[in-house]
Amino acid sequence: MASAVDRIGMLDQPIYTLTKCFCLWKAVLLLIVLASPGPGYDTSTALLLSSDGEGPGNPGTGSMAWLISHIGLRLARWDSIYFLKIAQRGYLFEQEWAFGYGYTKFLSFLLPVPFLAAALHIVTPAGAFISAPNGEAVFSFLNFFGYYVFITALNDERQGSYFLRDLKFLSAGAFFAAATTVRSNGLLSGLLFVYDAVSGLHQIIIHGPSWHIIRRLSTVCAGGSLILIGIVGPQYVAYKDFCLAENPRPWCNRLFPSIYAWVQSYYCSSYDNYTCLFRFTSMGNPPADAPY
Repeated sequence: MASAVDRIGMLDQPIYTLTKCFCLWKAVLLLIVLASPGPGYDTSTALLLSSDGEGPGNPGTGSMAWLISHIGLRLARWDSIYFLKIAQRGYLFEQEWAFGYGYTKFLSFLLPVPFLAAALHIVTPAGAFISAPNGEAVFSFLNFFGYYVFITALNDERQGSYFLRDLKFLSAGAFFAAATTVRSNGLLSGLLFVYDAVSGLHQIIIHGPSWHIIRRLSTVCAGGSLILIGIVGPQYVAYKDFCLAENPRPWCNRLFPSIYAWVQSYYCSSYDNYTCLFRFTSMGNPPADAPY
């Protein structure tokens, strides 16, 4: 009786049941593929991943880099490489027409998406507000440049330029810190360093400590700590001005005396909401106020 009721329940929610079965089956397949010994019958993926001279699946490149390389080594095969290459430059050789036209065109359609995203950021809905002398454009420049420096640091690491990598990790943190002094939500860029630091700790737990891992983790933590200066520095200046005076402001007695939190909670409800994050007074304000 219970089994019959269970079958009826599954049929009552077919989409939920099929989605759960799909996810479970794909998870089982992925675990089987990842746990399979040996590189597989096709060596093209191993040759592609070892083009930097370090070899695929080398744990010394970092736990996340090793995991991505390991997954790629198990899942990517020569037909996938053909599909991506055709999507990049179109059909060039006769034998490439053995690979379906529709899928390559779909991949080709996705290739310009990062460029379009950057172009749309230039043509922002804020329009003239961004062109005016305010901090939005400066924040965007510093934040984007910090991301660029961080990405180039990872490229330097893959090429074995560890000193340049460490320098760029610190530089990226400095740019993010400068961006945070302009807008406090620049603190979210520190999630890059948090993710990388957690990955480094995981690598130490799995493979044990080594000079290379400790050096990288220390540099990442130092770069991420610089971002805190961008939020703590202005807070300290405000604390000296308002809290060390004869008549300190009410927010000075809070557990975390943040002038930003005080402005958000007090002035946004008392005066003009225009300067306050996530608080809008009209349909005309969101494009200018919303963080981006």
